[in-house]
Amino acid sequence: MMKKAFLTAALLIAGFCVSLAQSFEQAGLKTEQQNEYSKWSIGFDMNFGEMKAKPSANLSLSGSMAITETVLIGLKGTAVWYDHRLNELDAERTYHVESGYAGVTLEKFWAFFDNFRIGISAYVASGFLQYKYDSKYNAELTWTEEIIDKETFQVFEPGLSFTYMLSKNVGMSANVNYRMTSEIKLIETDDTFMNQANFGLGIKYCF
Repeated sequence: MMKKAFLTAALLIAGFCVSLAQSFEQAGLKTEQQNEYSKWSIGFDMNFGEMKAKPSANLSLSGSMAITETVLIGLKGTAVWYDHRLNELDAERTYHVESGYAGVTLEKFWAFFDNFRIGISAYVASGFLQYKYDSKYNAELTWTEEIIDKETFQVFEPGLSFTYMLSKNVGMSANVNYRMTSEIKLIETDDTFMNQANFGLGIKYCF
């Protein structure tokens, strides 16, 4: 299953490369055009999904640069918020999930009616996932005992967004993405634990 997922990821990345090449060709790689398109933006997204049949949220900060008129490249970091107390691994103490990942993004968008944009994106990142005892047990545990298990993983996250530009500099978006990870090997945990669809809203400021 994971081989198919990463094959799909490779095909999508290849498609982006072709699209990027076409965009450069259309732009003519002229210095004055590159300067015109080199606009920076910062964004914040909040997406919601489900892990282990319980709701979760993803909070992301990003910064990007327009390398052509319709292609953006940038950096992004995501914190996973899973506010549920668990006791599957320890009947006497509760613990929680901590996770996050960061990497690079590539986005291609099309503008409609001046104020509307539809975009497709790819987010490739590395991250971590750990089970950690709740803070109320800190007094009875050493710092080496606070974490039950920890694993690192890689992420490929294709996405689709619909953006309305409130002004020349500010845009609001509705977005959907699907997170696919490499195999996660944690105690008593499905190796596809993090794979899920997410839906949410975002805001972006361009300057």
